[in-house]
Amino acid sequence: EKIDAEKGTIKSDTVKQLTYVYEKAGNVNINYVDTEGTPLQASVADVTDGKPGSDYNTAQEGEKPEIIKTKDGKTYKLAPANTYNVGTVSDDSNLTAVGNGKAKGIDDVTGTVESGVTKEITYVYKEVKGDVIVHYVDQDGNPISGTTDDGKQTASTVTDTPESSTGTPYDTTDLRPNTI
Repeated sequence: EKIDAEKGTIKSDTVKQLTYVYEKAGNVNINYVDTEGTPLQASVADVTDGKPGSDYNTAQEGEKPEIIKTKDGKTYKLAPANTYNVGTVSDDSNLTAVGNGKAKGIDDVTGTVESGVTKEITYVYKEVKGDVIVHYVDQDGNPISGTTDDGKQTASTVTDTPESSTGTPYDTTDLRPNTI
């Protein structure tokens, strides 16, 4: 089949035929969820209408934050490799196998844009929690335990608020006896 030039001059009794071939673009999206699959922040379009065969990398600065702080005051860090309710998480902290079905993006963190395909990469984060522990010491810093002024037995160390979300208020005044 003869293909005519894109530019030229029309001649009498001649039909010019041109064929343009288009390839569908591809997309790459990044999702951010906790170990239960709950979204922590809005998804990011890493590549929009990308050229098939071009490379993508979602592990770049700004696209894969180490820490996410949510509006409710909680703090999340990239989850270590393990199996959580959301699914299996790799050493890159991305979802590689779906668990409870709340998150689905299991594509590789780096790769190649594919024609007509939207790749979904899901980074998984684990909530950072903390403890509030009360230590009873004498004026020399030595641990003490015994009976409080109200007759309760106390150890030298007491946990007031175990494994709590960041931003959780605490009050240790109920654990401060006048005497031990």
